[in-house]
Amino acid sequence: MAAHTEVSPSKLTELRHGWRVLVASTLGIAGGIIAIPYYTNALFFPELSAEFGWSSANLSLVVLVYNLTWAILMPFVGRLTDRFGVRAPALVSGLFLAVGYFIMSTVGDNFVLYFIVVVVTMGLSVCTGAIGFARAIGVTFDRMRGLALGIILAGSGVTAVVAPQVLGPIIEGSGWRMGFRSLALAVVVLAVVVFLLMPSGVRRDDGQGAGAEKDQARTVPVARVLAEPVFRRLALAFICMALAVGGMVIHLYPMMLEAGVAESAALWVQSAMGFTVVIGRLVSGYLFDKFHAPYVVACILGLAAVGLAMLVFGGPHLALVAAFAVGFCVGAEVDVVALLTSRFFAMDVFGQLYGLLYAAFTLGLAGSPYIIGLLVDNTEGFVPTVSYSAILLLIGSALFVTLPKYGEPRFAAEDAPNTPDSPDTPDSPGPTVPADDLVSR
Repeated sequence: MAAHTEVSPSKLTELRHGWRVLVASTLGIAGGIIAIPYYTNALFFPELSAEFGWSSANLSLVVLVYNLTWAILMPFVGRLTDRFGVRAPALVSGLFLAVGYFIMSTVGDNFVLYFIVVVVTMGLSVCTGAIGFARAIGVTFDRMRGLALGIILAGSGVTAVVAPQVLGPIIEGSGWRMGFRSLALAVVVLAVVVFLLMPSGVRRDDGQGAGAEKDQARTVPVARVLAEPVFRRLALAFICMALAVGGMVIHLYPMMLEAGVAESAALWVQSAMGFTVVIGRLVSGYLFDKFHAPYVVACILGLAAVGLAMLVFGGPHLALVAAFAVGFCVGAEVDVVALLTSRFFAMDVFGQLYGLLYAAFTLGLAGSPYIIGLLVDNTEGFVPTVSYSAILLLIGSALFVTLPKYGEPRFAAEDAPNTPDSPDTPDSPGPTVPADDLVSR
């Protein structure tokens, strides 16, 4: 036994040392690309379609292309944040996002111009995504990592709740152009606040000395990553999740309008989805810390499939149930990508591995709105579309059930010590952390 032992910090100690990282990351997620476009497109698309005659499939094509752009860029963003952290990249990307939204407010009926502006904006804004903020949480929290990830990613749920209620009246009263300008202002404010609040350096001692995160960053050959069975199974499960619910978030509101639901009621359905995203983030994060996370997310996907089935068999008056089901699933999905990356793989390659897995997840998000848009445009009613999503959720659930226990982190450095307390325990807390070295400014 070593001459001295390091005791894993309590959750309260972790929170006391890392609260600034937690708050800054939550605000960063709320004002970034996984929240703002994801939960506001549904408000703008009907307006753009009504004014310019653009179809649901054409507008969804924009979402497809910028999600594909994200998928290409995510692995590079992961390596960037492994080296330099999230603070400065998130600020620069946030300013690009704000400028892009302002430019969107000036476009006319030229769809090609709109397409180019949106795709370029989203590409330049990629560092406001979850990768950097999730890594900051991963190197700051251990015992409450699942809950901390749930809290920061609940920021997108807050956006999902607030956006329809704030932007809806602005768009109705002053037009969609003012809606885009309001988003630009909100993004600027949040980006600056996050920059000022986030500590200038976040690090943790993983048994390799108190090295800063950019000094400990490594890369793993992509061929070796792709050869890992757990990585491949995770990637496929994440793609199924994203294909199932990504497009539902955008298209559920217009589908309910077409099914005869009143606009005010449909807006509340959209907001209810956002509220459930927040609940899903927090509840799933808590459960991920208590139980084997793959089993938890498998149950969540199964329950979401049941909720969508109720909409299929019960009709539009059960739209609220479907919104709750989709929202809770969305609440868990990004959390579980980050958490399982940190539990199955070594933290000093977290950014790279999370970038690759998030790229797979983003591919699903890219395809889902376009596929669901085609189904909406070319099928009668909402039953085929909702059934498609429910089937994919069941496939994803089955994949998560087949994942192994965590064990020793994969792709750990050859000279890294065996740090997990109990490799065979599902909720093994991972590396121990000195309480006084959780966060370095």
